[in-house]
Formats: sequence, structure tokens, C-alpha cells
Amino acid sequence: MTNSSFPKRAVHLDFHTMPGVYDVGRDFDPELFAKTLHEARIDYITVFAKCNLGFAYYPTKVGIIHPGLQQELLGPMVAACHKYGIQVVAYFNTGLDHEHALRHRDWCRLNANGQVYEVHTMGHFFRKMCLNTGWGPHLLAMIEEVLDGYPVDGIFLDCFTVTPCYGVECLDGMKELGLNVADPQQAEAFCWIVTERFTEKVKQLVQRKRPGIKVYFNGLPYRMQPTHVELEVLPTGGWGYDYLPWAIRYARTLGKPYFTMTGRFHMSWGDFGGLRPYQALLYDCYNSIANGGTCSVGDHMHPRGRLEPEVYRLIGQVYARTKELDPWTEGARSLAEIAVVAPTIKRHPQSGFERASVAGASRMLMELKQQFDVCDDEADLSAYAVLILPDDVVLDERLKGKLEAHLARGGALISSASAGLDAGRSAFALPGHPATYEGPEPYDPSFFVAEPEVARDIPQMPITIYTPGVALRAREGAAILARLYKPYFNKGIWDWRHENMYMPPEADSGRP
Repeated sequence: MTNSSFPKRAVHLDFHTMPGVYDVGRDFDPELFAKTLHEARIDYITVFAKCNLGFAYYPTKVGIIHPGLQQELLGPMVAACHKYGIQVVAYFNTGLDHEHALRHRDWCRLNANGQVYEVHTMGHFFRKMCLNTGWGPHLLAMIEEVLDGYPVDGIFLDCFTVTPCYGVECLDGMKELGLNVADPQQAEAFCWIVTERFTEKVKQLVQRKRPGIKVYFNGLPYRMQPTHVELEVLPTGGWGYDYLPWAIRYARTLGKPYFTMTGRFHMSWGDFGGLRPYQALLYDCYNSIANGGTCSVGDHMHPRGRLEPEVYRLIGQVYARTKELDPWTEGARSLAEIAVVAPTIKRHPQSGFERASVAGASRMLMELKQQFDVCDDEADLSAYAVLILPDDVVLDERLKGKLEAHLARGGALISSASAGLDAGRSAFALPGHPATYEGPEPYDPSFFVAEPEVARDIPQMPITIYTPGVALRAREGAAILARLYKPYFNKGIWDWRHENMYMPPEADSGRP
């Protein structure tokens, strides 16, 4: 499937509703609901079968119906939207289900301290479900119930969190596989095994019941997604504006259709009264279609079941503009000569918040107006003229071999900080590297002075390096473009008389 045949203008409609809300669905009119979406040029919507509180919004015989539900929502939504040619995906929360957690404490994930409730964290995730308990089969039964009862075009399973569980089922499972429960990495590995078993069961169930529909496991690696990729990225909701530029350039290398899921909220999900300006929402959608993706906007419907007209007026304005660009964006693909290579991004794409090195490299390349992709270590790197290893990329034998082949083809390689070290982090892995590694930089702060070849717009004075990097020694024949200056003392050293607070540069360190 290519993006040309993929939904172009979607909405992800949250409906997490507290149990005390007594008039759920009171004002719901399926015809008005679908017409509002159609007039906003929406062709795909994710709606709620089961929310993260654990309530169902259809007459389930398996789960728990919301106690305040006045009328069924799921079935009429599907029927009305299909009338307007709008695809409908059913939402289930997988990692959270607070009502079932209250009724089945044995279905909850147990942390290493033996706790179910991590009250200090609060928020949504203070207790989580374990798929290795009765929760897994129960959720599969709910999914099967919806697939049997409604002609949905897909299922969306939310809040996969791969964190270890130490309940008896997981302890027994780890023991059977010979895993060391006391080793956090092995406990996490078992959690991955449990997760992958469950996702396989979901895919098999879909194949039996409704083959060909879309399936998405939110929170799991993009490479694990069976049909497409949804990049959840609310820039003002915790992801920031640096996340999407690199994440979408990674998604587009995987050969799957993808869209960006931004939000209409000023803050994050559940911000009922937050509505971003037109220009801000349009920027997110532009960013997606300029990188070969399509668009989705997150909303949260009021419990009474009426879509907020102002929200869909805004979404409609944005989607009217993106629709005008369809002739230029349909079937578009990237033509990049540069790849930022970061192996760890394939494991947890949504935990990319901390991947400052990838975001930093991406920002610099965008400011330089260069076309680039972001790749993991499974990617085919042969199409790129330049590879960049940002900051902390350690080379195993597989990636080392790919880089050696790239250099043998005449390709260029740029690495920063400790990127390029061997698995033991003792030396640069590639033969012929122009520098030798001497360990962490001992000077703090240090300073650099640029050589004339790269000194344009850089003041000709020692410039502070605020965070220590790595200490290098140039090999014979290496070109040095900046020299390192050392301070008189390292900052913060206490000699029982003074703390070193003022550290000017002392002299050239003799190192680059």
C-alpha cells in the first residue's frame, strides 16, 4: 500500500469518560456526527469501542458498559460514517483499563517492588495491565466481539508499555525460559516476548474475522506495525517541535504508509477547551505532507456525544488547504542523499523524547536545507552518499560491516562525540578512523578555536564548550578544523578554601 491509496485527512477521536459522568451520549445524533466529519473533509476516523477507563460504548457481553451511557455509540457511528464514505477504526486501550483493574487486581502489572499502584506517578499510568494474565484473553474476546458485530475498517490498540511485570505468571514464564528475574534487561526481554505473543494473536484474529483491515499497536516499534504507521506527536502536548522532523523521516524509510497524528489541543489529550490557532495546526499538517505522509488530528468528544462545531470548523479549514495540495503530494516520495543512522530508534519510537542527538542532527540538517532520512541499523544504506552517526551510536559487527561497505563505495561518514565506538566503548571500531579515542573529555569547561577553513561567522576567540564530550587525538594526516583549549581548573572543584567558579581558558591543549 502506498500513501496515494491511504487515508489523507483523519481524526483520532478520544472518548475517555469518567464513571461519574451521568449523561453519556445524551445528545448524540449519528447523522449530524457523520455529516460534521464529512463537511470537514475527513475520510478516516478512529472511534471508541473501549476507553482507557475500561468502559465500552456498545452493548458488550464481555466488557463493562459505561454506567451513564444513554444510547449505543459505536454501531451508529460506523453506519453513519460509512454512508459518507468515511472509514471507521475501533479503539481499544490495551495497557490501561482502570475498571477491570479494580475488579481484577490479578490482571494488573506488578513492579519490582511488588506494587500495583504507583501512586507517586498518578496520571493515567499509575496502574497498568499485564497481557500475560487473564487480561490478554479478555481483551481478545472484546476485540473479537467488535469484529463480529460491526464492519469496522480497522482496530487501534493503545498504550503498549514494554515495562517488566513481576507477577506470578511472569515469574513462572521467565523461569520456564531460563531467564534471570533479578536482571532488569532479561525481565524486559520477557515483556517483549509477552507483547509479541499478544500482537500475533491479534493479527491472527483479524485475519480470521476481517482480513485486510488496518491494525495499529500504538507505542510499539514502527517496524512491528502490520499495515501502516501513525506518528503520535502533539508538539504542545509533551512531544515538542523537534520530535516530528526526525520521526517522520524515519517512518518514511520503512515502506509502509503513514500519517502524523497531531492534536487540536493547546496542551495535550483531554484538553477540552484548548483550540490551537489555524496556523499552528496547518504547520503540523504541512510538515507531514511535505515529508510524504498524510494527516490526522486528535480530538476529544464531549461525553454527551456532540462534536464541537468550532473544532471541526478549524479542522475543516486546515484540511481544505491540504486537499488543494493533493495533486502535488499524492504518491510523493523522498529523495535524500543523507541518512542519520541511529540504531536504537527502532525499539521505542515514542520514547524519542530523549533522543536529543538525533533531534539535534535533524535540526542542523533542516537549517542547512539538506534532504535527509533517519535510519535504523536494519535499513539499506546503499542509496545514501553521506551517513551521519549522532553522538552515541555504538557499532556492532553488523552495522560496522554496513559502514565499511559504504566507505568502500566512496561514501562519506560523519560521526560526533562517542559515535563510532566499538561495543566495549574502548576505541573507534572502523579501521582508518582519523582520530584515536582517549576516553571522556577531562576538561570542564573546555573551549575551541576554529581554524580558518570553517571560521566564517565564528568569533575568533576561545568559545566555551559547556558539556564535556570525548577526548580525541588526531592521527597522522588528519585535517584539524578546530583546536581544543583547556581551562586553568575544572569548575566546581573545592580546595577547602575556594570553589572554582571562574574558569578562563589557559592554553591550547594540543588536541582537536
